[in-house]
Amino acid sequence: MAFEVRLTLPAAQDRENIVAYLLDELRSRQAAESFLACFDERVEQIATLPESCPLCRVEALARRGYRSALVGRYVFVYSIDEQSQTIDILRVFHGSQDYVHLL
Repeated sequence: MAFEVRLTLPAAQDRENIVAYLLDELRSRQAAESFLACFDERVEQIATLPESCPLCRVEALARRGYRSALVGRYVFVYSIDEQSQTIDILRVFHGSQDYVHLL
């Protein structure tokens, strides 16, 4: 049975900002569409296999049970609630960002 995947407000804003950057700054509709398609594929994957992505490499985040999923050059951090069968995507970052302090 698939888990329900929810985007937190900050994660939804992050995703919107990434798409806006790809469209407005890079002027690449293709990059924006590719990002969204890959993002949706990854969401479907974790909905059916929540533990398929590794725990975050940073020990403090891993202790909280946070996992990270790659989406091209981006990464989203999520948590799993087994009891309610939900996954919360907490934030979405560029892979080069030091996102530990933003969570």
